[in-house]
Amino acid sequence: MEFSEDDKMIWEMFRKLVRSRLMPLENALLSGAKTAADVAAEVGASMDEMGVAAMNVPERFGGGGITLTAGCLAAFELGRTFIPVPLGDVPPMLFECTPEQRKKYLDPVVGGGVSVEAAFRDLPGGSPARAALEGGSYVLNGDKAIPPHAEPAGLYLVFARTGADPAPASVSCFVLPGDAEGLSAGGGALRLRSCRAGADALIGIPGGAFSLGREWIPHSRIRKAARQVGTAERLVEISAAYARDWL
Repeated sequence: MEFSEDDKMIWEMFRKLVRSRLMPLENALLSGAKTAADVAAEVGASMDEMGVAAMNVPERFGGGGITLTAGCLAAFELGRTFIPVPLGDVPPMLFECTPEQRKKYLDPVVGGGVSVEAAFRDLPGGSPARAALEGGSYVLNGDKAIPPHAEPAGLYLVFARTGADPAPASVSCFVLPGDAEGLSAGGGALRLRSCRAGADALIGIPGGAFSLGREWIPHSRIRKAARQVGTAERLVEISAAYARDWL
């Protein structure tokens, strides 16, 4: 397959990042010589230096707007290291913000000043998330699943049921500040206890969560698949080296 010069430049940039900066951190992280926070700080500094924040976000939303091919090549290389590195993605649901919501939520995320964590799945064994409309605002209760080692986020994108119907058409999407009263995060769980959100925290229409971001979600999934290919290739290399040296 032929790649454009821009795609090859991005591929080479991430190849060098992984081999020269990220792989050397693996032993330090796995051995405990460096904490996850230490590594995250070093990774963040490297990414800032490269200027690749929000690289996969379309240009019309203020992002880098790189091609899907370039995004896949970058993801493939990042998949070859055990060091967790964000892909420069933003949850596509945020692209459905109104102009007012974009200034409040999307622009700070794309600019790199605010982090966002998606909480779409209910926590197994927890209470299903529900949002009740009370006096012009929503009150959210329930437990959502988030990555177990996720750092506290500035914003949480939450799916919660706003209707009695168990069908997907009763699920709505909300943006909640990380410091919202009644919200706590940690240990793989986002817990909502009478967490109040204004009407402007609703993205799209009530019951429209699963219709958000359809234009961009396929691209995000393809990039994630490319990253898994990179991980698989690295594991094959490690296994082959072990078999050669020890068996």
